[in-house]
Amino acid sequence: ICFGANYTILHLDIPDTPSQPCLSCTKKWCLNQNLPICRGATLGDTDPDTATGKEGDVEARCFQRDSPRDQLVVTIFLLTVFGLLLGAGIKSRLHKA
Repeated sequence: ICFGANYTILHLDIPDTPSQPCLSCTKKWCLNQNLPICRGATLGDTDPDTATGKEGDVEARCFQRDSPRDQLVVTIFLLTVFGLLLGAGIKSRLHKA
């Protein structure tokens, strides 16, 4: 997020620490991407003892996409619901015949 309003979602292709990819998502990394919306943005105070994370014109946020397990749970749920609806439709047609 640059200047409090402009934002872009960027993909971390090769994080510094693959087991903890969000550690690579920093203000400095965002500025190094040379995005047009962040032209002229500054880091602000980078002293870890006094900085709060809100200094400067850049704010870095990290999120991870859903895990394969979460996707599997959603897929199984949707297939179950579809199967139940299909079964109810077939059952009602058999009772009419």
